[in-house]
Amino acid sequence: VRLSVYVVTNCEADDRLLLRDGAGVTVSGCTLLFDPGSGAVAVATFTGGAGSTTLEITFDASADLAAVQAVARQVAFASVSDTPSTAQRSLEVQLSDGDGGTSNTVTRSMNVVPVNDAPLLDLDADDSSGSLLNDYQASFTEGLGAVLVVDADATLSDADHANLASLTIVLTNPQEPGSEERLSADTSGTALVAGWPQAAHALTVSGVGPVAAFQTVR
Repeated sequence: VRLSVYVVTNCEADDRLLLRDGAGVTVSGCTLLFDPGSGAVAVATFTGGAGSTTLEITFDASADLAAVQAVARQVAFASVSDTPSTAQRSLEVQLSDGDGGTSNTVTRSMNVVPVNDAPLLDLDADDSSGSLLNDYQASFTEGLGAVLVVDADATLSDADHANLASLTIVLTNPQEPGSEERLSADTSGTALVAGWPQAAHALTVSGVGPVAAFQTVR
């Protein structure tokens, strides 16, 4: 017995047909186990499912009708893209009995709803400042001038937008009253504008512009 599932319209390379655990079904590598209540047994293997490649589930002799039905109900669609197409996908499902008998083809429509991915900021990509993850650390010495608050390899990215709207840096624990401590930014070569409202202790770089423009700000 074989169950075949494939995307027939608007398929993208990042589309995936896969199998989920649940309802007695367990995915172990490319093997499917089914537990009818008396213990899990291997009932099928599967291949494919990436992009336009058909997901093929081949059942062995131990798979009864309940196992086949349970597995069929755990077939799922996903996209691994950060910017999937919103075009509706059409999926087709067909079951063959191994003796030349083939079921009717069932069609399922799948709507794809993208979500907004937040921009990613890393102030020190290689962690050379000694600060881990996305942070950066530096030291200011009185009388020696301003110091950068980001490393030379700081990066900005946004998976689903070519432009950004603003960048805000907040001085969270100012130690000096008044205007003794401040943040500034060099936006030369861009159409961006930097502003420092002293009361907010926040530097804002604003003006819709490409990610690359924001990345040049120092």
